[in-house]
Amino acid sequence: MDKNQAPGFLPTFIGSFLNFKKYPEYSRRSLGSMLGHYFLLITLCCSFYALATTAWCRVFVSPFLDQVAQSVPEIRVKNGLATIDIEQPYFAKVEGQTIAVIDTTQSPEVYLEKNEPIIVVSADRITSLDERGKIESFKYSQLKRDFTLNSDQITGWVDLAKSWFLPTIFLVCFLWQVSWKAFQTLAVAAVITLFHQSRPPFGSHLKLAILALGPAMVFGVIVYAGSLVGAYLPGAGICFWAILGGLTIYGAQQLRNGPRFS
Repeated sequence: MDKNQAPGFLPTFIGSFLNFKKYPEYSRRSLGSMLGHYFLLITLCCSFYALATTAWCRVFVSPFLDQVAQSVPEIRVKNGLATIDIEQPYFAKVEGQTIAVIDTTQSPEVYLEKNEPIIVVSADRITSLDERGKIESFKYSQLKRDFTLNSDQITGWVDLAKSWFLPTIFLVCFLWQVSWKAFQTLAVAAVITLFHQSRPPFGSHLKLAILALGPAMVFGVIVYAGSLVGAYLPGAGICFWAILGGLTIYGAQQLRNGPRFS
C-alpha cells in the first residue's frame, strides 16, 4: 500500500481497538468514512446493550411478570364499579411478597395505612402507593365503556411486550447513543483543538476522537455488563472520558510530531 494512501475501512475499524500508534494513519480517511465508522460502532454497541438487557429481563423480570399475570382474577367493571367473583380480600403475592390486594368491600385507605408499596383494587378505583409514599388513584368512571380483565389478557399483554422489548430497547438506545456520543466526541475534539491551537486542525482531532470512541465504548460495554450482574465500578464515567480524551491526545501528539507539523 502507498505510504500516503489511507487504509481501508475494515482495517481502520479493527485497528482503532488494537493499534493506537496507527491513529494518525487511520485519520487520513475522509470524514464521511469516519462517520460510517461512527455509526457502525454505535450500532454494534447498541445491539449488545439491547441483547444483554433483554437477556437480563428474561432471567430476572419475565418470571416475575408471568407470576403477576397469572395471579390476576377476573375483574368486571360496569357503570364505574368492579365486580369480582372471589373471596375477598384477595392478596396477589410474588415470592411471598404482597404486591396487590383486591377488596371491593372496604375503602383502599385500609391497606394504605401500613405505608408499604402496594396496589389496591377497590370497588370504584385502583389506588397505588409507591416507595416514596406517593399515592395515585384511577377511577373506573373515567373509562368510556365497561370492560373485563383476567389473567389471560394480562398474559397476552406481557407476551406482546416481550416480543417488542428487544427492538424497542435497541431503538431507544441507538437514538440516545447517537446524540450523546456525538456530543462527547465533538466536545473532546473541540477542547483538544483549542489546547493544541488548531495544530492539527479540528477535523483531524474529530477523526481521532471517533477512533478513540471505540475503546472507550468497549470499556462502557464491559461496565454495563458488570452492572447487570451486580458488579459496579465507581468512577466509570470519568474513566470513559479519560480513555476518549487520552487516546485522542495521544493520536494528536503523534500527528504534531510528524513531518507535517514538525
